[in-house]
Amino acid sequence: MAENNTRTPDRLDTIESRLRRLEEKIDRKEMREAAVEPWQYLVRRQHPWRKQLYIKGRNMTARQLVGSMKANQLDEEAAAADNRVPVEAVREALAYVESNRELLETEAEIERLMLSAPGRTLPKQVGKRRILR
Repeated sequence: MAENNTRTPDRLDTIESRLRRLEEKIDRKEMREAAVEPWQYLVRRQHPWRKQLYIKGRNMTARQLVGSMKANQLDEEAAAADNRVPVEAVREALAYVESNRELLETEAEIERLMLSAPGRTLPKQVGKRRILR
């Protein structure tokens, strides 16, 4: 019994340390996303050159969501279910893409140019895993 009492402070220190690290990770994630008026589900993220907005809590831009919707011929409800986001988030993404078409076309062109640069390889989609060609 005495052994358990001597190890308890060490165990508590370990748990406390882990909790601190988790809190720091959460804080860093929240700092990466900045709210943008008037949007509720779209946020700004730090990126070296991309300025378009992202879906809050997802690694997905508004353009990517709308593009996948159109490519898969999904309506708002189906796209929301497919991406596990509220229907309102899909509606915001549609409105944002419509009102920021020039920015999104410019960023798509920048991305195409960067990917076509010598020495760059395009990812090849295989199932849900991405591999490099």
